[in-house]
Amino acid sequence: MKGAAEVQVGPEVPAPVIQILQTSSLLRTAPGPTSRLVVAGTVWPLMIHPQVAAGIHARQARSASNDLVLVVAPWLSARDRTALEQADCAYADASGALHIQTPTVLLHTEPDKSPNRGHLPTPKGLGVVSVRLIQHLLQDPRRTWTVSNLTTETGASLGQAHKVLSRLETEGLVLQERAGRSVLRRVDDPGALLDWLTQVPAAGKLHERLKTYTYAPTPDALLQRLVQTAENTHGTRTPWALTGAAAARSWGAGAVVTALPVLMVRIEPQIPLAVAADNLGLDPVDAGHNVLLVRDVGRLATMAPIPTPDVVPVAPRVRVYLDMLTEPRGHDAATLFREAVLDY
Repeated sequence: MKGAAEVQVGPEVPAPVIQILQTSSLLRTAPGPTSRLVVAGTVWPLMIHPQVAAGIHARQARSASNDLVLVVAPWLSARDRTALEQADCAYADASGALHIQTPTVLLHTEPDKSPNRGHLPTPKGLGVVSVRLIQHLLQDPRRTWTVSNLTTETGASLGQAHKVLSRLETEGLVLQERAGRSVLRRVDDPGALLDWLTQVPAAGKLHERLKTYTYAPTPDALLQRLVQTAENTHGTRTPWALTGAAAARSWGAGAVVTALPVLMVRIEPQIPLAVAADNLGLDPVDAGHNVLLVRDVGRLATMAPIPTPDVVPVAPRVRVYLDMLTEPRGHDAATLFREAVLDY
């Protein structure tokens, strides 16, 4: 029942953490002089952490204490939730997952698996170039970045890269470090940044699309036919990249996808989709398509498609995850892909 338990948050708790706590139907959130949990008049001191590892370490360091350690994050994987429960940590995330256990109280809810899980505010003022920059940060989330190397690797302007990094610093998603005269940035929590990115409208929008068909007995045969046609087309090169569920298998997540009725392919935005279809040997259709061509506005996939051992150009794994979320019944598969491949 809503309001059955109250989390009082101290002044040290940042606003994004409070917003996540406020999404829970089992908790009431209120300001307090210190952080604590109050249920039926009983009070437990709380230590609130935004990261799984830090929370588990704090719990282990206070193994003899009755203080509750509560990990609050935008999204916690099944593996994270299990690890926290085993370490006797409480947790809450924006998908609805909640676990708080004391000698007299047990509050537990499973995450909401609907595509619209969570109620975090929608980030404003970010376009496709910003999305490309953030995708690139998440490709190697433990790396440190300068504005200039991010610019060089993504093809963005210095001003755009600086604007995005500054915005992420303001949101508490990127931390700034100094190394001599250089200013370095690093992602503080990759999972939190990815959840934030999924709320950006430009990150999940599919622009112009074209349904197409060509005969192939299996999805693998269809993919090989695309590769061979692209290689044998002379003078009409079409930059493309496989994405969505079809690309998940190329990233080593074959068990995630059991059926591939449609391959999603992103096409270099300067090439009309009808021209790309002709170059790839595909016929436009109104229904019964097995290849969906998507105009890759912002070059989110075709900026640097990644060849696999079969020479299939594949979108970056973060783009694959985001595109899986747009596919019919793709949310569950995307969640599995995230846990198996992204691991944050």
